Amino acid sequence: MLEQRMGPSSDTAHFTLAAGERVEVLEQRIGPSSDTANFTVPAGERVVVLKQRIGPSSDTAHFTVAAGERVAMLEHRIRPSSYTAHITAATGVTVVMLEQRMGPSSDTAHFTVVDMTKP
Repeated sequence: MLEQRMGPSSDTAHFTLAAGERVEVLEQRIGPSSDTANFTVPAGERVVVLKQRIGPSSDTAHFTVAAGERVAMLEHRIRPSSYTAHITAATGVTVVMLEQRMGPSSDTAHFTVVDMTKP
């Protein structure tokens, strides 16, 4: 499953990737070039990689999470505060879905790893 829902404003986007499914390439760009976020899943590979780039190159962050991998909490903040990004997962939760929400500012993104095996 590969799904994209664009919200009422260009600041809002949702991406859902089902763990273990094969996809081609998903790439998202939001806002002006300095506020661009790119998401890429390599062609032919299973959904195991999430790459996030926000802000100028000096504020670039990359996140890699293996689908189905059990993780504790992953958190990364990039400077300055207006270019804050997070990727988090509860301790012991199986990583099966990656969802990205763009906040009120296109400089801010939050990534939540959700366990879809639970209701």
